[in-house]
Amino acid sequence: MSFVEAIKYNLSHYSDFSGRGRRSEFWWFYLFTQLVSTVLIGIPYIFVFVAFFAQPGLYDPYNSSGPEFTPGIGVALAFLAVGALANLALLVPFLAAQARRLHDTGQSAHWLWLHLLSLGIVPLIMCIMDGQAFGNQYGPDPKGRDAWTGGGYAQPGYVQPGYAQAGYAQPSYGQPADAGYSAAPTPPAPPAFGAPPAPPAPPVPPAPPAYGTPPAPPAPPAFGAPPAPPVPPGNPSDPFASPQQ
Repeated sequence: MSFVEAIKYNLSHYSDFSGRGRRSEFWWFYLFTQLVSTVLIGIPYIFVFVAFFAQPGLYDPYNSSGPEFTPGIGVALAFLAVGALANLALLVPFLAAQARRLHDTGQSAHWLWLHLLSLGIVPLIMCIMDGQAFGNQYGPDPKGRDAWTGGGYAQPGYVQPGYAQAGYAQPSYGQPADAGYSAAPTPPAPPAFGAPPAPPAPPVPPAPPAYGTPPAPPAPPAFGAPPAPPVPPGNPSDPFASPQQ
């Protein structure tokens, strides 16, 4: 986008804060606003400053009339007023262009509130970054990088070459039919391979040795009944009789 095109576009989209804008669209218009400010405000301000303070009798303590209001100072003040109105009129399209530029980088236009804190340099630096490829939440890519051809990004004036696939003819790359070129032959089909052999079965591990039933433990020795105590002498038929003296 050229300098004149950027001015026309931004003035025609005076208060359009939606969509996306390229860097050339914003920076050409930023240069235009700075030129207007310099011509209508900067130069008249310097002229008023020099003409007012360069009067010969301004610093004379015996001169009670004060500084003179010359016609040149009046013209310079008129330019200052026109420049202030022009800057006020260009403020809205400048902010709209900056909002679209921030949208192109994927940023929100709320960064413009930093102008109220005298931090407008922050969103201005952010406008230097390149825009996001493909569309984002604010609109399509103004550079037209939304097209996808399957083999890469579509470039202007360049056709993506095709690649030969099995069973398809090689492309002729745009050669004329009468130039003596014939279509490339179809490549042969790849050789057919049989199924791979089955892997060998793993060896069967040997069975563990068979063990018999363990022998029963020996029986404990049998002990007989203890002998009866001896019977005291007396009447063996009367167990309750007292022994004889």
